[in-house]
Amino acid sequence: MYLGEFDYLIRENFPTLAFLSVWNESAEEIARGPKVTNMNCLFIAVVGDSGQEKFDIYAKGKAPVEVTNLTPLQNKIKNVIQLADDSYKVRFIQPMVREIAVNITAKVSTSYDKDTVKKQIQTATIEKYGQASVVMSRGKAKPQYQKLYEHIKKKVPALSLGSADLKIEIEDLSQYDQFPEIWQYIDNTKLIIDVKTENTSTNAWGIGF
Repeated sequence: MYLGEFDYLIRENFPTLAFLSVWNESAEEIARGPKVTNMNCLFIAVVGDSGQEKFDIYAKGKAPVEVTNLTPLQNKIKNVIQLADDSYKVRFIQPMVREIAVNITAKVSTSYDKDTVKKQIQTATIEKYGQASVVMSRGKAKPQYQKLYEHIKKKVPALSLGSADLKIEIEDLSQYDQFPEIWQYIDNTKLIIDVKTENTSTNAWGIGF
């Protein structure tokens, strides 16, 4: 089986996973260098919806922990894989969690309450790319500027007016691409939102904010 087929197989059998990343010997060696013990291994980092699977906090240079005592979910996943393809040695790795730093600046009309707009932006952002989102339940998942921009504009009425403005800055995530065990997502702890109000007046009735 191809690597992508294992991911599909697991998700097909266990559709409510909070996080799943599957990688092979080649990806493991890119992350941590070659080892003889990595030959013919399939690596899996998984968190189910029951809270039994452990995960760690990412820190630069910190190696992930290999799971030695499998949870019921991990045992079931292992059995499903071996029934489909028994040529691999299945190894489970604890996911490493990290929160993505995001700065959002919005300019809206003075007719809108700043705190309400800020809360709406926060809710929309977490809904799209937070820990519970399906998009971020995969290894190496990243927020997409355009999709986040469109989602926030759709969810926040104050930003639908022509003179409203929205700027999004997401930290550079390329340095984490080599680590397939990283479970990253946007969280309120690293989400900075600044809402400014501006009263735009024009000579034409009904134009502007």
